[in-house]
Amino acid sequence: DIPKTYLHMRSRYVPLNHVATSLFDIALHDGKGKTLGLPIYKMLGAAQERVRAYASSPLFGDDDAYVAYVREALEQGYTTIKIHPYCEFRDDMRLVKRLMREFEGQDIGWILDPDGNYSRDQALRIGRVIDRSGWEFFEAPLPDSNLKGYGALANALDIDVVYGGTTLPDMHLTELGLLLGAWDRVRFEAGGIGGFTGGNEAMAIARAHGVKCELLSWGYTLSQAANLHLMLANSNCEYLEQATPFEKYEFAAKTVLRPDANGYVVPTDLPGLGIDMDWQALEPFVYASRIFE
Repeated sequence: DIPKTYLHMRSRYVPLNHVATSLFDIALHDGKGKTLGLPIYKMLGAAQERVRAYASSPLFGDDDAYVAYVREALEQGYTTIKIHPYCEFRDDMRLVKRLMREFEGQDIGWILDPDGNYSRDQALRIGRVIDRSGWEFFEAPLPDSNLKGYGALANALDIDVVYGGTTLPDMHLTELGLLLGAWDRVRFEAGGIGGFTGGNEAMAIARAHGVKCELLSWGYTLSQAANLHLMLANSNCEYLEQATPFEKYEFAAKTVLRPDANGYVVPTDLPGLGIDMDWQALEPFVYASRIFE
């Protein structure tokens, strides 16, 4: 039996990294939305009807490949692009300067995510470069737990400094970081924070501190959809992260989420998560299943 506290799906009962609880919460919301015939974001009170997407890059082996990736993303309609660099300080500094030369004068929102691989001094040095160049935000320059380092970095830079969010799916730590001035935006994922229940609580904490939320929505179509609905149900989210190229993340999804000509993503008009899946295609990969009548 599942303990009663877990059935409440309250985030304060969710242990760190308790992904299963988050997924149950998302599934229950999906079922309720389908029962009511409503998309989840409308069921939760739609605050937005669309959200701007950004292309989130894979890792490449050389600078030319990053330049080619940015050009392709712009052709696909993206106006904001996240660069996952080499995660080596000198190489990353060279890449950032190359991108600024190649795309000088173009109205692009840039994000840098070195996945916590810099020292505080390295983060400050490259942070000053992207700060002067008007980048959108600086994500995960340090390990998530380095609250003191994040506080010093956020205080020294005008650009918004954001933690990675994968290792701190906890309301108390999120609020502590905000109280300490460690970061300028809150970052988490619906699949790790407690689903829609925990996600809405985290959104409320961010609003109380007057900051935006940047959801970690890298992944397959169903995960993308869950984060999209959570964003649309709240007013303090600006971007949907989309891993590109798309194709491998859209496996078995009959409906997919793609940006329009202006770089925005809108949900489907289907109820619940709004994604129609090819369950037959998924059957060879199912570990266990149960149908609830």
